[in-house]
Amino acid sequence: MNELIESIKLALSKIDRRYCLLAEGRYQERVICYEFYHQFRNLIDSRKVNLGGRVIQGEVDKGYQDYKNLDKIPDFIFHVPNTEDNLAVVEFKLASDLNGITKDLRKLIAFGETLNYRHLVQVIIGDTKSLSRARKYMKSKRVQHSKQIRALSLDTTSWEVCDWKIP
Repeated sequence: MNELIESIKLALSKIDRRYCLLAEGRYQERVICYEFYHQFRNLIDSRKVNLGGRVIQGEVDKGYQDYKNLDKIPDFIFHVPNTEDNLAVVEFKLASDLNGITKDLRKLIAFGETLNYRHLVQVIIGDTKSLSRARKYMKSKRVQHSKQIRALSLDTTSWEVCDWKIP
C-alpha cells in the first residue's frame, strides 16, 4: 500500500498548477483529475512507477458487467482488465463539496466490497481552510466499512500533498 500511496502522492505533487488554475482563482475537480492522470502516466512511462502489469484507467463504467449495487463510476481504477486483480480505486473531490465526499466514500466502499479493490483512496482538493473543514466533516461521518480508506489532500494554497487516514 505504501508504494501505491507514495506513487499517487508523487503524481499529485507533480501536477502543474498552470494547467489547473481557472479564472477567478478557481479549481475544478475534473481539470485536476486530467492533470493527475497525465502525471501518473508520465511516471509509469518513465519507469519511476511500476504497477506490476496493472493499468490506471479513468471513469470506467462497470454497469455493463451487471454488478449489483455498483452503478457508480469511479474517477480512477488501478487493475488488470478482465481479471480479478483489482489494486485500487481512487476518487477526487473538492473540499467544499461535503455531500460529494460522503458519496465518494460510499462509492469507494462499494468497489472495495463488491469487486475486492484492495486499496481505497480519497483525494480532497482545496485551500487550507476548506481542507480543514472537510477533514473535520469526514471524521464526524463514520461511514461503516471493513477496509481502510486513505485520504490524500492537495492544498491549493501551498500546493502541498498531505496523507491522512479516515477512521
